[in-house]
Amino acid sequence: MKYEIYTDGSSRGNPGKAGWGCIVMNEKKAREYSGGLKLATNNQMEMYAVEHAMSLINSVCEEEDKITIHSDSQYTIKGLTEWIVGWEKNDWKNSQKKEVMNKDAWKRMLEIKRQIKDKGIDMVLKYVKAHNGHKYNERVDLLATSAALNETLEHYNGALEGYDKAIL
Repeated sequence: MKYEIYTDGSSRGNPGKAGWGCIVMNEKKAREYSGGLKLATNNQMEMYAVEHAMSLINSVCEEEDKITIHSDSQYTIKGLTEWIVGWEKNDWKNSQKKEVMNKDAWKRMLEIKRQIKDKGIDMVLKYVKAHNGHKYNERVDLLATSAALNETLEHYNGALEGYDKAIL
C-alpha cells in the first residue's frame, strides 16, 4: 500500500503555545491528527509531527508498503536523513562539539526509523515549500496552528474521494 503523509508544526512565540498537525492518506482513506503543548518551539513541533507520523507507520504499515512523509521543515528532514548519522557517531555532539538540540526527540525518531526499515517498509522524507498554496501543506498548517491556539478544529476521517471537498 502507498501512503502520503503531510506534517507541520507551529509555535506562537517560539517558544510559546505550540501545536502540530498530520494528514495520513492511502489509496482509500484520509485521516487527520493534531495536538498541542503549552510551551514548545516551532522546530520541536515540526519534529513531533514527523515523529507521530513515523509512529503511525510503525504500528500499521507492513513490509513493502511505500511511505512518503512531506514536511516544510528542512531542519527535520535534514536532521533525520543527513545530520543524525554524524550526531550519533559523535555521541550526540554537533559540528561545534556542542550537545545536539532536541537530542531526546532525535533519538526517539532514529529508533522508530530503524524499526520501520527493519520491517521492510520503504519510507522517504520529502520537502514541501511552506505557504505556497499546496492544499495539504496548508491544511496541516491550519491543524498545527489551531492546536497551538487551543482551537477546536474538526478532523477528517473518511474516504479519500471525499477528502478534497471536506477540507475546502
